[in-house]
Amino acid sequence: MPNREFKLKPSKQYIFLICIVFLLSLTIILCLPVGGALKLCGFFLTWIYGAYLLSNDGLLRGKQAITSIKYAGDGCWQISMTDKTLDAELLGDSTVTGMVSVLRFRIISQRWPIACVVFRDSLPLDRYRQLVVQLKTQ
Repeated sequence: MPNREFKLKPSKQYIFLICIVFLLSLTIILCLPVGGALKLCGFFLTWIYGAYLLSNDGLLRGKQAITSIKYAGDGCWQISMTDKTLDAELLGDSTVTGMVSVLRFRIISQRWPIACVVFRDSLPLDRYRQLVVQLKTQ
């Protein structure tokens, strides 16, 4: 029986995307036709938010960061976050491609579904292929 647990690591592609959006946001703030104090305030707040996103989402250190997904069989998945593991059901509106997969899960105890974005470099290449096959056969 194949190993059905997929342990995610921080994605270099996702970190690069966060940095690009962050730097473009800072550039836009500097180009705004407003006073210097307002620019400085916007620059500072954007810098703090960018660092927060990079730390919690990009490096998978946040409470809600999904660090592992495991297929438990019969359409059930287990999602491991930094501090808890939840049972979930994969929703049909999930998107799976060769580069990135956007997986949406419904948690029994939560009203709203949660999303997990898995970039190809979050897993070793063969493990990403196994994940894609597992998702497409379900």
